[in-house]
Amino acid sequence: MASLFQKIKHVYLKELKKKVAFFFSIGFDAFGFMISNLFFAKTKESAIRSIIYVMDKAQPHIFRLADRISKIEGYQVKVLTSEKAIYFADKSALDYSVLYFRNIWHLKLLLKRIPSIYIVHFFHPLSVFASKIVKYAKYKTIVDWKDVSLNYYGFNPPFKYLRKDIPHEKYAMRHADGIIARSYEPHIAIRRYQIEKKPSNLFFLEYCDNSLFVPQKKKIVDPDDIHLVYIGGVKDMSANLPESFLPIINELNRQKIHFHIYPGQNRNWHVFSDYKKKAEELEYFHWHESIKPAEIASEISQYHFGLIPFFTDELPELNDKRSGAMNQKLFNYLEAALPIIIGTGPLFQIWLINRYRVGLKLSRAKFADLRSNIDLNTYQQMQERVLKSREILSLDANMNRLLQFYENVSSTKTVDK
Repeated sequence: MASLFQKIKHVYLKELKKKVAFFFSIGFDAFGFMISNLFFAKTKESAIRSIIYVMDKAQPHIFRLADRISKIEGYQVKVLTSEKAIYFADKSALDYSVLYFRNIWHLKLLLKRIPSIYIVHFFHPLSVFASKIVKYAKYKTIVDWKDVSLNYYGFNPPFKYLRKDIPHEKYAMRHADGIIARSYEPHIAIRRYQIEKKPSNLFFLEYCDNSLFVPQKKKIVDPDDIHLVYIGGVKDMSANLPESFLPIINELNRQKIHFHIYPGQNRNWHVFSDYKKKAEELEYFHWHESIKPAEIASEISQYHFGLIPFFTDELPELNDKRSGAMNQKLFNYLEAALPIIIGTGPLFQIWLINRYRVGLKLSRAKFADLRSNIDLNTYQQMQERVLKSREILSLDANMNRLLQFYENVSSTKTVDK
């Protein structure tokens, strides 16, 4: 009993120490920001255009953009992040700096010290910080959304963090100088928020990285040896969640179709053990270690199809969310020259796949008889369409659109805050 009490006491004191340190840092940084406003001169202007990327969760897409823009003469990029574990970037090899911020005041202080800010580009989820910077910024701000809080459960979500985020999200959408949509979700949210006079906006997906393209491999797909691959986040298998991969794993194993999962890096390590155990039990399910984003395309190119296995009957209350969603894995599959098999849930992704004819949409019923519903005789033609479409849906083909948008936002009158 005494031992249990000591453990509880230790955990409580550890959490208390974290909270005290956090609130102390806020006070310290707020004081530092106010002092800098009173006593320190403004930073000197520079001919270099500084593009500032601000994020809380490190995302490969952001570093791909930073890498490209930092190589263009006349631009410099700084990445400000609250996540210290940037597990996929070799910081010693970067052409731009990565700075960490502790809280909103520390972020304001870092921004104040950067000369000649051209654009501050926020990546959601950061609505709380974005709205507070947008409100008082004397430089141009862009907020970039892929996942939108409102689209999860509407205006009265069951989770506190979503309820807290929604008013900040609405303010940032209405008052930023520019909006970038990496999915169809922001367009849905703007309508639901009833934002009539919306800021300048750009539809700019996460796109394929041309430097990671894997050449086409002439594959003869044996109907008795089909391999599907999934990359990205996985849910806790033991929690019996509607989005659990367990039904798909069991279904593909029953059909004797190989299914490979590469989980996202540095995410949900605690849920992996159940998947590892399941891979030991089943002949056709294969669990792999996480790999760096730059290595994904090369690694998964050995398989036949990339899988996006989400259906409309899973969590129907999230159908609005899922219908407009977009994810990086679709572009990773194209980089690897893989045709895609997708469920009925992600409507925007289905539209994109159908438009370029790079994959198959399957209902849950058809998924239960996969071999009968995929025409392996047309595999080579489908793969050739993948090669053509990834050139169109690439960063190299679209970067000028982003730079032009920066120029347009920079030259327009500041939105009324």
